[in-house]
Amino acid sequence: MKNSILFTLTFFFCFTVSAQKLIIKGRITDAQSKEGLPSANVFINNTTLGQSSNLDGFYQFSNINLKEFDLVFRYVGYETTTRKIVSKDEETITIDIELKPLQNALSEVEIKSKRDKKWEKQLKTFKNVFFGYSDFAKKCEIENPWILDFEERGDVFEVKTDQTLKVSNQALGYIMYFDFKKFEVEKDAYKIATNVSFIEMAPPSKQKMEEWLRNRKESYKKSVNYFAKTAAYDELKSKGFMLFAEKPGSNDIRTDNFIAELDKSIMAYPTKDMVGPGKMPGAKKVYIRKNLEVHNQNSKSELKTYRDVDYGVSWLNVNGNYIYVDPIGTIQNSQDIIVSGDMDYYKTSGLLPLNYDANVEVTDAYFLNLEKPSFGETVHLHTDRNVFWPEEKIWFKAYLNYSSFAATDTSSKVLYIQLSDANQKILIKQKLEIEAGYAYGQVSLPTGLASGTYTLSAFTSYSLNFKKNMFNQPIHILSLSEKPALLSLEDDEVIDALNISLTEIEGGLNMEIKNKAGKAVESNFSVSVTNPNLVPASPNTLLKDLSLPKEKLVFPLKFPMEKGLLIDRVLFDKKKNPLKTDFVLWANSLENIVDGNANASGAFSVSNLSFFDDADLYLKVKSKKYTENIVIVNQKSLEAQSKIFEENIKTDKIAIPMIFEKEKELEKQETAKETQVTEDNEPKMIYGRPDYKILEKDIIKTNGTQGIVNSITSRAPSVRYTPGGFLIRGGATTVGGNKIALMLIDGVPNNNFGALDPNNIKKIEIVSRIVNMYGDQGANGLISIFLKTGKSDEVVTIDKNTVKFGLKGYTSPQFFDYASSLKFKDLGSPTYYWNSELQ
Repeated sequence: MKNSILFTLTFFFCFTVSAQKLIIKGRITDAQSKEGLPSANVFINNTTLGQSSNLDGFYQFSNINLKEFDLVFRYVGYETTTRKIVSKDEETITIDIELKPLQNALSEVEIKSKRDKKWEKQLKTFKNVFFGYSDFAKKCEIENPWILDFEERGDVFEVKTDQTLKVSNQALGYIMYFDFKKFEVEKDAYKIATNVSFIEMAPPSKQKMEEWLRNRKESYKKSVNYFAKTAAYDELKSKGFMLFAEKPGSNDIRTDNFIAELDKSIMAYPTKDMVGPGKMPGAKKVYIRKNLEVHNQNSKSELKTYRDVDYGVSWLNVNGNYIYVDPIGTIQNSQDIIVSGDMDYYKTSGLLPLNYDANVEVTDAYFLNLEKPSFGETVHLHTDRNVFWPEEKIWFKAYLNYSSFAATDTSSKVLYIQLSDANQKILIKQKLEIEAGYAYGQVSLPTGLASGTYTLSAFTSYSLNFKKNMFNQPIHILSLSEKPALLSLEDDEVIDALNISLTEIEGGLNMEIKNKAGKAVESNFSVSVTNPNLVPASPNTLLKDLSLPKEKLVFPLKFPMEKGLLIDRVLFDKKKNPLKTDFVLWANSLENIVDGNANASGAFSVSNLSFFDDADLYLKVKSKKYTENIVIVNQKSLEAQSKIFEENIKTDKIAIPMIFEKEKELEKQETAKETQVTEDNEPKMIYGRPDYKILEKDIIKTNGTQGIVNSITSRAPSVRYTPGGFLIRGGATTVGGNKIALMLIDGVPNNNFGALDPNNIKKIEIVSRIVNMYGDQGANGLISIFLKTGKSDEVVTIDKNTVKFGLKGYTSPQFFDYASSLKFKDLGSPTYYWNSELQ
């Protein structure tokens, strides 16, 4: 009784052994720019043999023990290219490849709910055809299903994609990459034509490796390769195979009883003259007649083809009637083979590379050889300087290094930033989005911050799995009556990572960056130009900070790799009963729409989100039976634990000697008094007591910018508003003729108050007198706006099934503004220029 579905799997390969070693080398470039493509994938089709090109696009395979095969070149966003290799003994072949960018690589996809439902159904159909229904299939996961598009034409179901499909097979321990040429499902057959490469997973334990090897051997015994090799070497009987063919003259109607059908509708197939010489020395060809029925008595099968047979039964059809087998037992014309039944049971969930070795056992040597070095990532922050004054911003750019060039867009997406005091109390926490191995940001120093040495830290959650992989930099905070002792460093101490030549031009500098060989290199870097009268020189630590950890990871990981922001909460009703339910969650204006579910305890986790600053998150329960208010509480946080932080933080803080200006000692004492806690439990600003104070209850919450303006002018009679800013009667005029008052937002000079939401303002303070500590900027008085510390975590009911709650997302990067920087009356601004994105 034959299975009605036929399976054709074409891999475009020819895999032939060679007596001598082969070397293949070359360069992979962009077809348009002719520039080298770094980390391009080069692999021998349908094997685990592959590598990546270097930073200039060069690659090389050495000691290849093959003679005839397909070499595949793949790069994200480019068309995959295949080259047929037929080599001679001890030959060196040079193959330079130009890859063409995909035409629609940047096209946008419109997502609609109807299409989503249909697409999900089509994806399920694809998985069933591609993986099957076995236990192996349940352990296969498509990691990028969104690249697939589906088309249905009558009885034909077609899959289309111009990108590489990535599959994680936890049943066999392989990561598989598929480049489809064709994927069509018809009424009684389906055809798959693809390139495929395998990467063997590093097992977390020897027990897992043993499980993978058992599953691989089971899959191999159900494969066409195993049958063809057994037939070619005349081992069918000893391996438990029996062959049968349709009996001439019998009708097509059969029962499901094998014994009853034997010699009635089917008969034993003679194997004596089945094998002949192949196309090359040592190769074989195996004759396969139409609908050859193969019984494998050593293979247990889930498919009950016959009631009285519990082993595997398959059917083979071959275009041209011959399977060609090379000297090591590998099929050369798999594209001609159509298989159904037990050999088709695992489908691609049981697919093995052509260089699979069935004789491998789990020895310590094999396990250690397979266990690759731990993937590492580390971070370095380039700050504009390391000495600051209160109410300033620390500008920085984060550089991340990885143990694999290909990991810049596949590793951690969340960078944690912390500022802590000398007692390791964390004062500021931020999350930044990592893109292409970089992150950008700024830390606004709190008002009234005491002078002393602080620590700026940066890390990813994953990096905390290594003991010494957290970035820490001493940050020195001075009062406005202090300045640092100026230190000098030799040029080679400041620039130790790159060969940079600087040429002065009118109004700026030309930079040229070269490698050690003197060749110009493409670079992405940041530049800070500081005031030598205020900022001491500091040595570059980039090379040391970006060194990768050497220790092995311990599984399971204590700190996971985060691909985006995480929400980890618990759902209750207003009676504190846990809610087990499905829900839809989104941020702000329909960003990050995801489906989720809470378990019996009400706990749920949603990951890989991306939104910025204070965000409104909406959660809509799908079930209509919940009519009571929903309560959401925090479950846990993945930020660095205090113990881990204490272990990683540096103790060798650099002490920079300070020179105190004694004539300002009295001013220091007054400043210290004014930074004491006030009646509303907030430190006063260093400008002293304000002339006017507008509290939250007095702020007009409507009309946006106009509401802020009216709140200030109605409560402070000496203030009026002009298109250029606020004017305060009694203020002086600056050197440049400007009469506009200085605007502070959370203690930092910032005139962009028009973007503020009045509902997020806690209070406003106005000083109408001259504020000397802000130099010329403070001559016209100032207006200081204090924002709330972030959106409340309080849950707001929108309707009976929907709630809203606030959450902080990534911190948005800002642009450096010299005009609003802190300036000293005689010395100017500490930082003249900051640019985090130079190329």
